[in-house]
Amino acid sequence: LVLGVMILMRLFPKGKWISRWPLALMIGAFAALRLTGLAQSDLVRQINGTMIPIYGKDLAWFSWEGASRINNFILISGVICVLVYFFFSREQKTPIKQISYIGTVFLMITFGSSFGYTVLGRLSLLIGRVQDLYVYAERRNGYASIVCAIIVILYLVIWERMNKSRKRGV
Repeated sequence: LVLGVMILMRLFPKGKWISRWPLALMIGAFAALRLTGLAQSDLVRQINGTMIPIYGKDLAWFSWEGASRINNFILISGVICVLVYFFFSREQKTPIKQISYIGTVFLMITFGSSFGYTVLGRLSLLIGRVQDLYVYAERRNGYASIVCAIIVILYLVIWERMNKSRKRGV
C-alpha cells in the first residue's frame, strides 16, 4: 500500500522524486529474482555439461552422437579457447593470441550454427504456410489463396503508383 501511494506521487510535481524509490525497488527485486533463476537453471546446467571426462574406460574413441573421447576433447578445448579469448587482463602475445584466435573460430562456428538453426526453423514455418495456401487454392475453397494474392498484388501496384505520383508532385 505504501509503495503504491509512493508511485502515485508521480502525479504531483513536487513529489515526483518519491515515485522513483518504489520503481527502483521493484526493478531491483525483479532483476535479482531473474538473475538467480537464470543462474540456477542455465548457468549450473552449462557448467555441469562441460564437466565431462576426457579419458575413461567406458568412452569410445569416436561417436557421431553422445560422449566420446574426441568429442569431449573438442568440447573442453573449445571452452578453454573461448575463455582465453575473453581474458583481457594481459596483453595477448604469441601463444595466447593463437589460442584466442582458435576461440574466435569456435565462437563463429557456434553463432553460425545458431543462426542457421533459426533460418531453417523459419523456413520450416514458411513451408507449412505455403502448403496451407496450396490447400486453399482449390475449387472447393473458392480459390481463396489465388483471390487473396490478386487483391494484395493489385493493392501494392495501386499504392506504388500513388507514391510515384506524389513524388512527382513534390
